[in-house]
Amino acid sequence: MFSFYDEKFIENAKDIFDYLHNGVVVVEITENDSIKLIYVNKLIAKLLGITTEEATEKYLNNPINMVYESDRPVLNENLLRNYHNEQNDYFTASYRFQKYDGEIIWVLGHMQFFIHNGRPIYVCLFTDVNELISAQINVEENSNNLWMDIVNNIPTGATIVSSTNDTFKIVAINDTLVKFAEKVGEMLDGNDRSWNKEALTMLLNQNIYAFCIEEDIHLVKEMMNASIVAPITETTFRLRGSTSHNPVYIHTTCSSRMVDENTRYYYILFTEITRTVLAEQELQANQIMLLHMSYYDKLTGFKNRNAYSEYTEACRIDKQKDVGIAFIDANGLKEANDQLGHSYGDRMLQIVSSLIKEEFSYTNVYRISGDEFVIVEPNINKEDFVAKILHVRDLLVENDDIASIGFVWKKSMSDLKRRVGQAEQLMYIEKQKYYERTAALQSKHRPRLLKLLLNDLENNQFVMFLQPKARIGSTKATGAEALVRRIGEDGKIIPPYEFIPQLEQEKLIPKIDFFMLEEVCKFLEELKKEGRTDFVVSVNMSRVTFEELDFISHVEEVCSKYDFNRSQLEFELTESNQTIDQIRFDDYIQKIKSLGISISLDDVGTDYASLRMLIIEGIDVLKIDRSLIVQIDKENTQVLLKHLNAMAHELGIKVLAEGVETDDVRQALEELNCDYYQGYLLSPPIPVDKFKQEFL
Repeated sequence: MFSFYDEKFIENAKDIFDYLHNGVVVVEITENDSIKLIYVNKLIAKLLGITTEEATEKYLNNPINMVYESDRPVLNENLLRNYHNEQNDYFTASYRFQKYDGEIIWVLGHMQFFIHNGRPIYVCLFTDVNELISAQINVEENSNNLWMDIVNNIPTGATIVSSTNDTFKIVAINDTLVKFAEKVGEMLDGNDRSWNKEALTMLLNQNIYAFCIEEDIHLVKEMMNASIVAPITETTFRLRGSTSHNPVYIHTTCSSRMVDENTRYYYILFTEITRTVLAEQELQANQIMLLHMSYYDKLTGFKNRNAYSEYTEACRIDKQKDVGIAFIDANGLKEANDQLGHSYGDRMLQIVSSLIKEEFSYTNVYRISGDEFVIVEPNINKEDFVAKILHVRDLLVENDDIASIGFVWKKSMSDLKRRVGQAEQLMYIEKQKYYERTAALQSKHRPRLLKLLLNDLENNQFVMFLQPKARIGSTKATGAEALVRRIGEDGKIIPPYEFIPQLEQEKLIPKIDFFMLEEVCKFLEELKKEGRTDFVVSVNMSRVTFEELDFISHVEEVCSKYDFNRSQLEFELTESNQTIDQIRFDDYIQKIKSLGISISLDDVGTDYASLRMLIIEGIDVLKIDRSLIVQIDKENTQVLLKHLNAMAHELGIKVLAEGVETDDVRQALEELNCDYYQGYLLSPPIPVDKFKQEFL
């Protein structure tokens, strides 16, 4: 026992505390019942595995955090209860300290409370239990009084068990554990039993697992075995006598120490947590009942956005194989809700979902927002997936164009969000066709930009300009690039950078691309009549246009209207849009080539151009972007262009440089073995009539 009442005690005692064999902590209880650190000595810092200065700084405002997390509420309650005079001004108890490296150690604490200069103060002495064990062994103490002192200061059920050569012996048990034993007897036959510590010790020495039901004994064994290598282990078992209708759950923690080369001590705590477990089980049962509501859409029966988010996250870890992805958006749902009521809109969504279910299981479909659905079908080959999608698309069109759909298929996929985004972009392309087909819709229902574009096309406000191309050592035009220009209301030419990006963003660029294709076909027909069958004209096809489901049939339809040599037509594929289904892209390339049309890869040298494109069979021309040509005076650029030319030629591909404005640049390109050039050195883009006069 100890007591300190000298008002100068703390100031005078600090010099003494560091020489004590106990860890010392001095704390103050503040007005709001929080606990503030005043002082720690060297031994406490050593127990925690840090310096005194680090301990003071780390635990200044939360000294309770020195002990193990599970013991913090108990210590906090003990200190405050004693402070409020519900107990004596002195008490002892055992706690677990958590060292800085995570190791758990048991300590026996002696807490003395007193008032110092009007401030409520605790002086707490902590002793490592291992030191107490060593001390008992060293003095060959035969009694269990020390162990009983330790376990009796623990508020939960507690026992200390020794193990020598795999033989267990009870060293000490406390009164709370005796109460557990009495509860076991009551549960077994309903009879009250009065146990004492000696009788219970004998019982546990015969069967250390006497408290467990048979099915849970392995849990306690595993816990004790694990404590040999872990600082602290835990488990939950059912008390003997438990039934499915009347279970009693005991939470157990265990730590162990070797006290000599043959003997290990186990420190085991028991706490009844039946109410907690039953509450958790009830909560889990409720969660199971709510699971369908949490992950499935009530209206359509499909999975909802919560399920979609979880699946998306899982796909970042587990790569999917042979995956088909579709994005479906109901057409005109907002208008239906606004004009006819939400019940009509709900009926629309139910119709869309029923059409999707014609081909796809509800487990692979997600309703991710009010009018949007995502299909993710793994482990399906491309042909089967496309067939199912096209069938659903036909059903959607037949049912009053009720929804638009876009899709992609990937051999291997880990970035689901990106692929769904691609399918969504393709869906928007299809939706533009819906707007075009539904001419009877009120004007406010039609996108304003689409109406303006259709009106400008009808009024011939888009025109074709031509810019010549020539062999690198000549100024004679061997071909031209067709470029779109728009005529403003004032009659002035509007450059493409002012309207093309917006048309691409709104997925309306296919209208311009096919308008230009038709203009080029007309021009080539005129050249054939004039006997010019060697002049090649290229037309730009954006990747948005290239991704249309009926792209090839549309090209065939336009080309069949005009009489010209198909070898004179070239498609320039731009990289300004990243929406792409690579398998469909490769397929379209071969079909374009089968029509006799040549292909040029545009924008090489920009952020968008992909080297993968070079290995696709069918690329005829590599077009070097102007951003590289303007840097041709740099040595690194020249090295790059030299190797690009060599690589392309080895692959059987011609190279054209655009943006050539001076003869010095042209000569430099000639030295680098470039094939063709284009730029202001020859001519800027000019109207067709002027082009004929100057170059044909």
